[in-house]
Amino acid sequence: MAELAIFTGRIRRELDYTLDRWKAREYFQQIVTVEDVEHPKPNPEGLLKILAGRDRARALYVGDNVDDALAARSARIPFVGVLRRQSEERRQRGTRLRKLGARAILGEISELEKWLARRPPPGRKHQHLWSTRP
Repeated sequence: MAELAIFTGRIRRELDYTLDRWKAREYFQQIVTVEDVEHPKPNPEGLLKILAGRDRARALYVGDNVDDALAARSARIPFVGVLRRQSEERRQRGTRLRKLGARAILGEISELEKWLARRPPPGRKHQHLWSTRP
């Protein structure tokens, strides 16, 4: 079982609208918005705040842009990109995300569980960090 958290470049009001619209708030144990940090992405402050001293190697940050990958790299947290296949975003950002250390570029978030299942089983609970588009 994984803990889920969000680190976003959005303000809380925008994120609240999305979480409430999709009835997804209950899935996230922690939420850090741009208003909760002194330095926004690509600074890793929000990621480190969520981890609060826990093992970074046990975390996974999932995002869709270069600032997400840069924040993960600065925080030394593994990163997975999500960019729709055959999309302009994937053509523009996919290679850059890989160069910044993305372990994979998934076509949609629903592929994450299957991707994780192919990884060695963790000895402890993982902390998964999500980004939302700013």
